[in-house]
Amino acid sequence: TFPEVYENNPDLAGKDAVFVTTINYIVDHIRSEWNDKFVEENFSSSEGWNTAAEAEESIKDYLVEDYLFDNSTFEQDIPQVMIDFQKESALAYYQRYADAYSMSLEDFVKFYLGYDSTDALWDSIKDEAAIYAKYYLIYQALAEKMDYSVTESEIKAYFYNANGSEDYSAAEELYGLPYLKFMVMSQNVIRRITLKAQIVD
Repeated sequence: TFPEVYENNPDLAGKDAVFVTTINYIVDHIRSEWNDKFVEENFSSSEGWNTAAEAEESIKDYLVEDYLFDNSTFEQDIPQVMIDFQKESALAYYQRYADAYSMSLEDFVKFYLGYDSTDALWDSIKDEAAIYAKYYLIYQALAEKMDYSVTESEIKAYFYNANGSEDYSAAEELYGLPYLKFMVMSQNVIRRITLKAQIVD
């Protein structure tokens, strides 16, 4: 029954009305169980995690990385050579896509990324690149503190875990051995710290 005083439509004031509603569907939210099946179904393609243990290990690494970044100080500005490396790496990444489309990098950036130029693209990502550079400096400082350097067997193990093969020749040709060593070093430095750290659930 409409209210006796119904200002929206005075003609309906005090009258009975029947509202007909169609229920299209009902969503029942069920709390998922954290297990290997859940991780594989939801994170295998995006994160590469196939078990709950793998996911938990990686999440702990992320927490350690965030802690290190938030609690590290830099006495000097980021070396320009590292910023230049970040820029070259980013442009080389998009250059491979441009090559695949038989396009110039400038055209690819305009038509597929929506930037007027490669300079405009760099302007949009340079702050994020500076953050990555700081992470790299932290990893390097920690490796030096640990007196740790990457071995060939560790590089092979990294690629075996990632790709199922110890052969890293293609990646070496594309990125260079120093970069591969740095990538493996970064991961292993964080792993060493995570194993010693106390992570509170």
